[in-house]
Amino acid sequence: MKRINGFRYATAFLATLAAAGCMESSTREGENVGIAEGRVIVACGDLDDDGLCDSIDNCVDTFNPGQQDKDNDGIGDACDFEPEPMPDPDPDPIPDPTPGPHPNPGPKPVPGPPPCVDADNDSLCENTGEDECEDTGPDEIESPVPNHWFVVEKTQKNGTIELVWDTISVGKGKGPGGSYSLEETRGCNCAQIIEALGLGQGLDKHGCPKGIMEKWLEMGEDP
Repeated sequence: MKRINGFRYATAFLATLAAAGCMESSTREGENVGIAEGRVIVACGDLDDDGLCDSIDNCVDTFNPGQQDKDNDGIGDACDFEPEPMPDPDPDPIPDPTPGPHPNPGPKPVPGPPPCVDADNDSLCENTGEDECEDTGPDEIESPVPNHWFVVEKTQKNGTIELVWDTISVGKGKGPGGSYSLEETRGCNCAQIIEALGLGQGLDKHGCPKGIMEKWLEMGEDP
């Protein structure tokens, strides 16, 4: 009885000192102080059962009685997970940057022109608008006339066959001055030009006179 009374007296004395501000209480939030058989017992929450109160446990949900914290960030090593570094595919000692959006990706590449579609092999692309006549071939001229132009096939020095504009010679001369190209006539031969202009079909038997050729070229220059 004396021991219990003495302990109660001591406990009451300490409580009086704490209430008077002469000493600080050592209990924290979530801790309860009790007395059993002459001993002060502190009861607190311990979610991970590692023997440490949750209020001072640096890993509340993870068992870590040693409380190791190698980087001293207040979070125990048992629950302080850092992302794995990206592997360095090249053997240099410089680590590769972490993935993510580049701070300055630079201008987007400008797409190049589409591949040329040249079904009639006249060196002009149908899909870019420079070739207005598809399936262009040599003109079928029954009776060519001087000063009339038509498309023929010619073999070049390298062995390739190309479509070119030509006219027959006048006597011993070489025909009228001037020349035309399929690029200037927008990929059209004489028969196609006559059809586009709505002229008589009989003209395509002799070729296109220079006046028709010049008119067709002027139409291509209009905006």
